[in-house]
Amino acid sequence: MNVSTVLPRTFSGNSFQVTVNADRSIIVRPGDWLSKYTMAIWGDTSKPHIEAFKRKIKGVMSRIDNPNLIRAGETLYVTSHLPGETGILPGEGKSGGALPGTRRYVHNGLLEAAAAHFDAAIKADGPAQMQHIAQGLVQFARGLKDCSHDPRELECASLNFGDAARQSGEMQMHLIALGLSQCAYGLQNCSDNPGELEVAVINFNDALWQSGRMKFHLVALGLSQFAYGLKNFSSAPGRLQQAVGNFSDAVPMDGSPQKTLIALGLWQFALSLRT
Repeated sequence: MNVSTVLPRTFSGNSFQVTVNADRSIIVRPGDWLSKYTMAIWGDTSKPHIEAFKRKIKGVMSRIDNPNLIRAGETLYVTSHLPGETGILPGEGKSGGALPGTRRYVHNGLLEAAAAHFDAAIKADGPAQMQHIAQGLVQFARGLKDCSHDPRELECASLNFGDAARQSGEMQMHLIALGLSQCAYGLQNCSDNPGELEVAVINFNDALWQSGRMKFHLVALGLSQFAYGLKNFSSAPGRLQQAVGNFSDAVPMDGSPQKTLIALGLWQFALSLRT
C-alpha cells in the first residue's frame, strides 16, 4: 500500500509548527532547526527522525552532515514516514529498509570485480596500488548499492571512488575517504551494530580534514569499524574477521606496508559479502 497522508500539511506540536509541501519539501525559515521540525511532526528529537531530513544536491538526496547548520531559504526534504503514513514512500523500492532478505540484492559479479582490483593492489605499489584500490571501491559500492536504505549514498560513493582513480596524492585519498563515509552511512540498515558504522563514518569524515599519515590512519581505522559493523551481514564471517584484523594492523603503520594491508583487508571484505 502506498502512503496516504495528504500533503501539503502543517504539523503542530510542542509549541512548534512546520509545513510539509506536496513534494515532501520544507522551506527553512529564520530561526528554524531540525529538532524543531521533529518535535512538531513526531513529538521527539530522536536520531532517526533528525536523519529523515535531506538536502537535494545536484538532483541527489544527500544527508545533512551538520544538523545544527541549516540556512533560511533553503529547501529540505522529509524522507521517512510522516504520522499516518504506511507502505512505500516515493522513491522507495526493494532497498527501502532493513528487511529480511536484504542480502539477496548483493551483486556478486561486482564484488568479484572489486576483489580482483584489491588483489591486484596487494601485488602493486605506489600510484598503481592506489588506483587499483580506488577502482575496486567503485565496484564494491555498486555491488552493495541495492542493499542500502539509501542507494543514492552508494551511487555518490561510486562516483567519488571513480574520481579518485583519476587523481593522485592528497586529493585521491580525500575522495576515497569521502566515498567510504557515504558507503558506511548508506549501509547502516544492513548492520545489527549500526553504532560501529556510525563511528566509521565519523573517522572517514575526520580523515577529510587531515593529510598524510593521519589521513591513512583514520581511513584504516574507519575500515576496521566498517567491516566489524557488517559482520552479521557476511556469508563468510571468518574472512570478514581477517579483514578487520588487517585493517587494525594497518592503523599504526605507514607507507607501502600500510596500503598493502588496506588492500588485503578490502579483498577479504569484498569476498566476505558475497551471497
